[in-house]
Amino acid sequence: MNAIGLYRLNELVKQLLHENLPGARWVIAEIADVKENRSGHCYIELVEKREEDNVIIASSRAVIWAFVYRSLKPAFEAVTGQALQPGLKVLLEVEITFHELYGYSLNVRDIDPSFTIGNLERTRREIIDRLTHDGVIDMNRSLPFPALPKSIAIISSPTAAGYEDFVNQLRANARGYAFHTCLFHAVMQGEKSAESIIDALERVHAAGDLFDVVVIVRGGGSRADLSCFNSHELALNVACFPLPVLAGIGHERDESIVDRVAHVSLKTPTAVADFLLKAFRDADELLEEGRARFITAVKRLSREENQRQVARASAVGRLTRALLERQDVRLARASREIDHRSTLLLQRRTDTLARFGDLLEGHLAARFHRHAARLGELCRECRVHVERLLAARRHALELAGTKAAGADPRRVLERGYSITRVNGKVARDASALERGDIVETELLHGRVVSEIKEIKK
Repeated sequence: MNAIGLYRLNELVKQLLHENLPGARWVIAEIADVKENRSGHCYIELVEKREEDNVIIASSRAVIWAFVYRSLKPAFEAVTGQALQPGLKVLLEVEITFHELYGYSLNVRDIDPSFTIGNLERTRREIIDRLTHDGVIDMNRSLPFPALPKSIAIISSPTAAGYEDFVNQLRANARGYAFHTCLFHAVMQGEKSAESIIDALERVHAAGDLFDVVVIVRGGGSRADLSCFNSHELALNVACFPLPVLAGIGHERDESIVDRVAHVSLKTPTAVADFLLKAFRDADELLEEGRARFITAVKRLSREENQRQVARASAVGRLTRALLERQDVRLARASREIDHRSTLLLQRRTDTLARFGDLLEGHLAARFHRHAARLGELCRECRVHVERLLAARRHALELAGTKAAGADPRRVLERGYSITRVNGKVARDASALERGDIVETELLHGRVVSEIKEIKK
């Protein structure tokens, strides 16, 4: 058995690679991870994925040495607007290296930014097509915009210059419009920025109906700093948000996907503030125009109404005079007719009353005689009845007097008896009395008060 050492094996592999794959080659790959160390070197993890199921089918380490990275990095970001970050597809010129100790690696010598630009544009176009196919790309733009958006949810970083510019522009407006603003903190650049902005949107949504609009603002930055605004997930959340979203993310040239789906997209945060203030200025102008039109219309209507009132007053005067004249004629005719009829009626009533008086006088005289005779009979009957009643009552009184005289206690006292009382009550039973009680004895002539010393039963 011919065995060799690991070092010798790695030497043979290194020699074979050098002989069969000499020089540099252009390789297409996706960046899975990027790390920069303090020395300025950049270490990259490259992968290739299967298109049908996105499964990694190859991976390799790559390194960009500091002296190359110092020139490649700014050139790549200036052209693509993107930093080297996970998820980017890149076209790299690499030199294959194999070290006996560290193994296989790719030494990056150059990067073609035009390839990445094309790939990013394809990705951007695919995201827009996907949003369009899902029917959500214009969903936020179709929301009705509030006439006077006073309550504003701001998604930004509290240290972002764009946030300060936006708030200062709103507060320092010349007409003194008052706004309620609330900051929802989010990371506005870097790998976690899209996720952070989505989280801020969810917090705004959880606040309910407190806000009229949502404003996403940040200051200026490189195209690489704004890459998160081309995220499909962020664009989908903005497009489907139930409140109008205004974007002012501080770039002058390119339109991000978030700009495309937002209700209103403006270049800078101050431009967004001016847009909101313009809504109030327009409302003021409409009110002023309406006020002027209202005053003009009221003055015109007042003049026309005055003219109509003058014409009506004149017509009423003429009609009134004519009506009064006709009424005077009618009243004179009616007065004469009333005088004539009243005279005839009074004459007939006088004759009738005279006849009725004669009849009444005879009738009353006859009734008087009849009632006088009846009254005499009643008086005689009443006298006889009263005399009988008095005699009966007199006899009853005499009997009652006799009985009362017989029951008079004095008769008992005259026979030698007495009446004994205790506490004002007649004493009938000795058992009801006690020693020491004060008793009063009534005699025929006088009363005796005594104290009980002994009781015999």
